[in-house]
Amino acid sequence: MASNGKKRTIVSDSEPHRSGGIAAADGPDRFSLLLDYHLVSILSVLPIEDSVRTSVLSTGWRHLWTLPPLRLLDDSTLRRPHQDKEGRLALEGWRVRAIDRVLSAHAGPIWSCRLSCLYFHLPLLDGWIQTLSRKGVQDLALLIPMDKRFYLAPPSLITCRSLQSLELCYFRFPKPTHPRPDLVNLRALKLKRNLVTDAAVHEILSSCPALQSLALHSSPLPGPLQHDTG
Repeated sequence: MASNGKKRTIVSDSEPHRSGGIAAADGPDRFSLLLDYHLVSILSVLPIEDSVRTSVLSTGWRHLWTLPPLRLLDDSTLRRPHQDKEGRLALEGWRVRAIDRVLSAHAGPIWSCRLSCLYFHLPLLDGWIQTLSRKGVQDLALLIPMDKRFYLAPPSLITCRSLQSLELCYFRFPKPTHPRPDLVNLRALKLKRNLVTDAAVHEILSSCPALQSLALHSSPLPGPLQHDTG
């Protein structure tokens, strides 16, 4: 058989497609053969930062990360490489922008969220809680450290019917509670260093018919020395 002079590359399905330790560019692109449904299933098991990174692969991948249910949004896992001590404030701002983008762009449900590195002076926090409630968050932990300041729990938090587990730190609850709490699916509640009255606790518990676990830690009574940002 006559040869056209071109060297042909034979790729074995049973061997890695590598040449000198680098993936061969002429290997079969198996991911492009998959339906979006299967790609979304793969992305659903990746950490959010890895899932978002796939958006740079091609225009077809640009919005795929927004489709699968988000299993966990944890601000402590959002890191920038080679971050020095002088860059902590820049990292804080980068985290805020990253979380805001994820919450605004992600179309699917968000099952779990944990925020512990941000501060209550952020005007975005109310909007984030509202978005999480709208997207059906089930497990929510808001553990943002403050110094003698307590964040007023927004209505979207105490009326989030999808919540099954809730952990709060440095929150205060309105007096009287308005709107009335509506946490019908809540099974576990942990309040740590929150400003909450006995009446507010009673009203919250009366709205949780499915509650199985309750923990109250170091929650001071309201007084003139405590103040909040709202």
